[in-house]
Amino acid sequence: MGQERSEPRAEPHIEPRAEPQRDPRPRLADRVRALLADRPDVREVRMFGGTAFMVAGRLAVSASATGGLLAHVTEEDAAALLERDDVERPVMGRRTMSHGWLAVPRAARLPDDELRAWVDRAVAAGRPARAERPGPTAQR
Repeated sequence: MGQERSEPRAEPHIEPRAEPQRDPRPRLADRVRALLADRPDVREVRMFGGTAFMVAGRLAVSASATGGLLAHVTEEDAAALLERDDVERPVMGRRTMSHGWLAVPRAARLPDDELRAWVDRAVAAGRPARAERPGPTAQR
């Protein structure tokens, strides 16, 4: 009985899976995070289908995964900003959000200086007015 030599089996050729193409631009949330990095009072919260940034306990901006920005603004700023083509009143479900909130649907495409202006405006709008600032609590 002779032993037959078998040829070594060739491994099947499998093409490596191509990695999905990633957008080389930083995500909007990463850009907003970088703009707020020097503030110790920032907290991130998953909200509105994206990443919301709370500053001093108040919601300032929210960056959606689709590249839009929801920004808190003063009533004075809102009227002028709504004149722009790239700004609209945000709608959640079937309801328009209250005054003081604006949506910038294509914020991910904004140059850094324009995005910074939106973030700075939102942080400033979230500061409590002097009368609202908490004072010492009275003991009863």
